Amino acid sequence: MKLFKIGRSGERKQKEEKREDELLIPPLAKDQIGISREASEHIARLLAQKGEPNLFLRVLIRGGGCSGLSLHYEFCPESTPRDHIFTKDQTRVVIDQKSLFILGGATLHAREYLGSYEFVLINNPAEKQCSCGKSFSL
Repeated sequence: MKLFKIGRSGERKQKEEKREDELLIPPLAKDQIGISREASEHIARLLAQKGEPNLFLRVLIRGGGCSGLSLHYEFCPESTPRDHIFTKDQTRVVIDQKSLFILGGATLHAREYLGSYEFVLINNPAEKQCSCGKSFSL
């Protein structure tokens, strides 16, 4: 008896692209968050649409999701003294110390998926990710 997996159109291509991204973007030091060229360009496009080029993109961890913790991305007008700021070109990504401790070594990346862009963390050191890639547990 054979079992077949039924997937959405483009799903296989997406998984192949993810593997290519993981091969092309090496892990970083534990106290760093990288920003890929695609993520930097996508952030710049979003800020241009908002008409507010001076915002930061905040990467943070919150409780919730199917595995207990989830990743969130939001624009904010300023950073706090305890934040770490990482830049690429004109884009700035901010992350708090606790989130950096868990996610350090990863690279923020943007990719097109089913007609829209999404942010993902490549080389995310979170030990147990759920299948959707949006939540994890330690």
